[in-house]
Amino acid sequence: MIQTGLDALITYNPWTLVATTTLGEAVRLLDETGIGQWPVVDDDGRWLGSLDTELVVSALGDRALCDAPVSEFMHRDEPPVNLGTSPRDALQRMRAPQPRFLAVVDGERVVGTLSPADFVRELSYGENPVARELIIDHMQTHLDPLDTEQTVDEALACLNGRQKDYAAVAQGDFPFGAVSRAALFQARGRALARQLRGETSPARTLGQILHRAPTTPPGRTLGEAASLMVEHDVDALAVANQAAHLLGIVTEDQIVQALLAAD
Repeated sequence: MIQTGLDALITYNPWTLVATTTLGEAVRLLDETGIGQWPVVDDDGRWLGSLDTELVVSALGDRALCDAPVSEFMHRDEPPVNLGTSPRDALQRMRAPQPRFLAVVDGERVVGTLSPADFVRELSYGENPVARELIIDHMQTHLDPLDTEQTVDEALACLNGRQKDYAAVAQGDFPFGAVSRAALFQARGRALARQLRGETSPARTLGQILHRAPTTPPGRTLGEAASLMVEHDVDALAVANQAAHLLGIVTEDQIVQALLAAD
């Protein structure tokens, strides 16, 4: 398990929202910064709730809610963790299907956020024994890949129907990458921000929105997979053999499970 304290893992000085921030302002902030996870705080920096892209985009299915305050939609049942919390306890809270990020407080004030990506970054340094475990022992198999020509909305409908958070993506018979529910909602949020600005926003395909991260062979380590995720800013990778045959995917969730199992 990770030996360092939580203070060495978290993302400090996060973007925050206030309760009166509107949903329209939140989606514009997503488009401008690429950040889609926000603690909502009062004037003294105390936590009031948490908001993410999926909540915002789902609410803005009704455009009339564009000027509604985020306080009406934020999560209040995902309380922050204290800076002195052990990494394992924090990681337990983020295990799927738990929240994808947590606010971190020092006393009463929000000082940072914590997400699976922070643990992936830590594993990428290669010092944790879990980093030496092989991808093949942790990857998700039994895949029905999505196609690069499917739109973001079509891909989300597929994931909803399968009750999955991730899927492999193929271009014909060749592995192209992997996509997460979170990444799809981020793409939908950016499109929504363009629409709110009065710009045209044609439906985008998976081939257009995916980072072209390299596939990874199954014999590589979780530490190497984590390094690729950090380098290419993705939360999942396709796993393929030398013949370019899709074998599975490895995701942030698998890395979280591996870290928890190691203790």
